[in-house]
Amino acid sequence: MGLSSSKSLLLFLVAVGSVFVLLLFFTSDLNPSSGQNSIVPCLPRPGPDFSEKVLLDFDEGNDLAQNILQIGKTGLGAESDWSIVEDEEAPSPPNVLAQTASEEVNFHFPYVIVATDRLRDVDVSVQFKAISGGIDQAAGIIFRFVDSNNYYVLRANALEDNLVLFKFVDGERPFIASASVEIPEGEWHSVRAVVVGECIQGYLDDTLLIETQDSSFKEGLVGLWTKADSVTYFDNLVIEY
Repeated sequence: MGLSSSKSLLLFLVAVGSVFVLLLFFTSDLNPSSGQNSIVPCLPRPGPDFSEKVLLDFDEGNDLAQNILQIGKTGLGAESDWSIVEDEEAPSPPNVLAQTASEEVNFHFPYVIVATDRLRDVDVSVQFKAISGGIDQAAGIIFRFVDSNNYYVLRANALEDNLVLFKFVDGERPFIASASVEIPEGEWHSVRAVVVGECIQGYLDDTLLIETQDSSFKEGLVGLWTKADSVTYFDNLVIEY
């Protein structure tokens, strides 16, 4: 093989490797080192000193109109479809908040922001049920939302069986921490984020799985989040601050 042929082969292999790396980036929610429970205790740890509480159970017909500040999406795609639907098996029947857009675009994140103040320290929990999704079956809590491209999200995924903490910074999505946990689809679960100062805790079904520190965002709004083609039901959104 001549020098020219060897160089061509080398360039071809580099190009194939680059495409493979890009495919991994767009098709996986996880950092290669993720999958292990990530608890690095914060010092000091958050205390239960919140004095205000908001509960949205979505059982009043005007809950969506009165309590939703903004519906939008981060990333690619176009759809973000949130509505009140009936589910007699809901934790607080008959109604739930549903994200029903099932756009088959991977880097696509529908969200809804709740009409509260911009908050620094907050304890947010919600119950969720993964209904369907071939790319993802995700349910997330947004906190310290600045705008569509800058916020934290703690998300559970019933296809990947994990809980992951991300942040969006200028539209890019750096991984922070993750934990492996079984999340059967079609069943109700709870996800919870407790944020005090730089300390962030993530819970799934009342079990602490993530604890870490990050200082990217100091305050912001609170909301709910899904990914790609996830159809997800939410109930009993609780915001303490």
